[in-house]
Amino acid sequence: GCQIVGTTKKKVLQQQQQQTSHDEPHDIFHYDWSFSTPFVGKVEGGTWVELSESGLRLELLMDTSVPILYFDDVTLLEDDLHDNGQVQYSIKLRVMPACAFLVARLWLRVDDVLVRCRETRLLVEFGNGTPIIHRDVTWRECAWESFGQYGLPSDVRSWQLLDTGTDTPEWQSLLRRIPVVNELPTGIAKHAVFEPNPTS
Repeated sequence: GCQIVGTTKKKVLQQQQQQTSHDEPHDIFHYDWSFSTPFVGKVEGGTWVELSESGLRLELLMDTSVPILYFDDVTLLEDDLHDNGQVQYSIKLRVMPACAFLVARLWLRVDDVLVRCRETRLLVEFGNGTPIIHRDVTWRECAWESFGQYGLPSDVRSWQLLDTGTDTPEWQSLLRRIPVVNELPTGIAKHAVFEPNPTS
């Protein structure tokens, strides 16, 4: 989690804060001020098997001869963090005859502290039998004080264009420059395929 401390210079502590109203253990309350969920989705009836590389066949999505049967872009959470930045969690879904593609994205900007983007991409290939589901998880994060090291702009206005969540070329260009988090939490693989439980 991420705790934002409201001092003259805001700092980020890389651990959850413990709030207590009493000294007894049962009164401990864990929270994340930035709403930075590690949730990557849930599928029942099987397990995710880690892959060494992405199994997403993006060529299925780039085929302009195939119609898009359904598209939606839904914002599930949006907050200005008490005028300290912006957090947004959104889902984009596209359905085509041969596949469905979903992108779940957490975007976080805490002014003068950090920027963070956590994306989960799911590609469901329908095929002729059991659907094949591949998942890619990418986390990007950079502390504000390290922006210069990665050639990132330090003025807040340059980052506000990302708050809309719109995948414009400018958005993608800036997003790709945020360094990737190499180590994900235990149980979350960068690339995985869903393996259904054997039928009885």
